[in-house]
Amino acid sequence: MESGKLLERLLVLKNLCEDDMKSCIEQLLAHAGRCMAAIYFLRVAEINMVSRALSQQQDEVSAAKARFDAALSAFVDDIKIVNRLCRKYEQPAIYDGPQETAGYIGFAEELVQELKAYKK
Repeated sequence: MESGKLLERLLVLKNLCEDDMKSCIEQLLAHAGRCMAAIYFLRVAEINMVSRALSQQQDEVSAAKARFDAALSAFVDDIKIVNRLCRKYEQPAIYDGPQETAGYIGFAEELVQELKAYKK
């Protein structure tokens, strides 16, 4: 997808939505960022396993994994809500990729990259 196309489609959808539903789109973007942050912290916890005691390692990785799972779950819920809005307003689905973790992570990463490019 061309750079900026996801944000452009979300903006069109946001303009079509009733006021009480506009926050769903903002929440989708926020949760995409949280997913990417959770992935980063999970990787850091896994890297730090080498230098910490076993029980502390497991606790850190478990906590990071729980944060990632929560962020991913919220993001997936947001995708479903925004896709329902897309259908309601006769717009193409914002995400119709694989219904698996890797697909959702790729989508979150794409959204975050577009947001970074937009802010520059």
